[in-house]
Amino acid sequence: MKILFYDARDYDRDSFDAQLKNYPNIKIDYIEADLSPVTASLARGYDAVCAFVNSDASAMALEILRGFDVKLVLMRSAGFDAVNVPVAKDLGMTVLRVPAYSPEAIAEQAIGLGLCAARRIHKGYLRVRENDFSLQGLLGVNLHGKTAGIVGTGKIGAAMVRICNGFGMKVLG
Repeated sequence: MKILFYDARDYDRDSFDAQLKNYPNIKIDYIEADLSPVTASLARGYDAVCAFVNSDASAMALEILRGFDVKLVLMRSAGFDAVNVPVAKDLGMTVLRVPAYSPEAIAEQAIGLGLCAARRIHKGYLRVRENDFSLQGLLGVNLHGKTAGIVGTGKIGAAMVRICNGFGMKVLG
């Protein structure tokens, strides 16, 4: 199977190339251009395309891909709102996506950004780079004892609740 990776970055190449030795029947080519009706013709001669969240797998792009006999649209994301799934189905194309990301990873990233803001880490980092070690304006806020409002308590929200509880926060969900 030949797959064309649209909007490919170095980390995509590193991750997928490391796995290719386990799949000798798969060949991957990477391009920086993102999938759109204008770039869909680059998939001529491929069995599948692999796209990312900003791709445009609209009806027109899918029709062009199908015209070049592409049968499979692979998304490197959990979301697939960029893909016109009903049109893909009508064209006999299969659409696959990442089933889920680690809810803990997403919640930890969110709390990390919150800590960065609460503790003024970004300002401190910039100052240290300029050899300014003053504490002026860097006074942060404790999260302990604060109340967190979490909208949505699915898997990610539940992970965030656990993290906030670990910080000693009150949680409203």
